[in-house]
Amino acid sequence: MQDPDLLRGTWAPPGLHEAIACVTGASYGAGRGIAEVLGKCGATVYVTGRSKRRRASGQHSWSVEETAELVTAAGGTGVAVALDHTSEDSVSELFRRIAMEHSRLDLLVNNVWQWGPKQTDLSPTWEQPLARWDAMFGVGVRSHFVTTRHALPPMIEAGRGLIVFTHERPGDAKHFAQNIVVDSAVAATRRMAEYLAHELAPHGIAALLVYLGWIRSVNMGMGFRLDDSGMSQDDFFRLTQSTYFIGRAIASLAADPQVIRHAGRTLYAGEVAVEYGFTDVDGRRPRYEGGE
Repeated sequence: MQDPDLLRGTWAPPGLHEAIACVTGASYGAGRGIAEVLGKCGATVYVTGRSKRRRASGQHSWSVEETAELVTAAGGTGVAVALDHTSEDSVSELFRRIAMEHSRLDLLVNNVWQWGPKQTDLSPTWEQPLARWDAMFGVGVRSHFVTTRHALPPMIEAGRGLIVFTHERPGDAKHFAQNIVVDSAVAATRRMAEYLAHELAPHGIAALLVYLGWIRSVNMGMGFRLDDSGMSQDDFFRLTQSTYFIGRAIASLAADPQVIRHAGRTLYAGEVAVEYGFTDVDGRRPRYEGGE
């Protein structure tokens, strides 16, 4: 059944009925929200992740199978692909399959991340575990490279496409992100988007980075015993946004025939909302750096 939140707030779903998209890390959280919104726009969405149906927890299976079902229920076509993006063979097979079934790929959303031990999130550099570096770079940044590498051939052949990298925290000259490892991973991802934008411009392909912001995830809601609506009305969460907000941002960019003008940029979801005229599902437009 379609989630009624998909249509709340101010938003006119752009038509992406002919679009073929791939959203990585889509078992839950932002990846799931992005995929579901693309489904509402009519897209065919390949959703990837390591979480399978058997890893059910409460009412949410947090699986790629469930995400694919939500995409289809929203009006698109969801295709579940359970894989580990650190396995190049598996990633290569995914894009061979997409090429065989559709002969093209219009949108890639690189959303795979692994964070490492939560208890050291705010620890100083001399207390950061090597496991976090291995997770952020060995899984996150490496997966972005491997996935992008294998996704590009059909885009280059078609002479068009959009590659979006995501991250929830800014890390730039004005902001330091959480700890040295996260900050370095964000910087590497941002630079990857910038390099690709330069390299792919002659091929008509845009690459950019979108900051997610503070997402109201299922995990957060369970921790505070609030659903999405309850969190959006709580003062403590007034700066947060639903997982659909970033989805609306990416769908709007994907539907823009002039999206190449954003190539190489780092955008906030709220910044995209101002340009394309939409709000979150609760009617708010979360603030962003440089915004009002």
